[in-house]
Amino acid sequence: QQQQQQQHLQLADKTELTDAKIRLTELEKRFADMKQQLEDTKQDLTDTKQNLTDRTSELVHTNLELADTQLRLAKLESEFLKLQMTNPKTVWWKRRASTYTASADAD
Repeated sequence: QQQQQQQHLQLADKTELTDAKIRLTELEKRFADMKQQLEDTKQDLTDTKQNLTDRTSELVHTNLELADTQLRLAKLESEFLKLQMTNPKTVWWKRRASTYTASADAD
């Protein structure tokens, strides 16, 4: 009877040990999966950070090009106005203004 009980307890212990090993293996697999997900997420964040850095660099470059273009446009507008002011065909308004001034002075 006692030997039977002891065998029964040993069998129960072996079953419990086997179940614990199975649970441990499952937990180790879940841990490995979660660790891999964490590594994947870290890589995604690194990639996203690099992408943002690249886009920021492109934006800065584009802003510099825009500023340069605006500066060139302002210079061209200035040159255009200078040419307009000195071109005899476009200074009619000066002659007309001086005519109006002369006629106003005569009045």
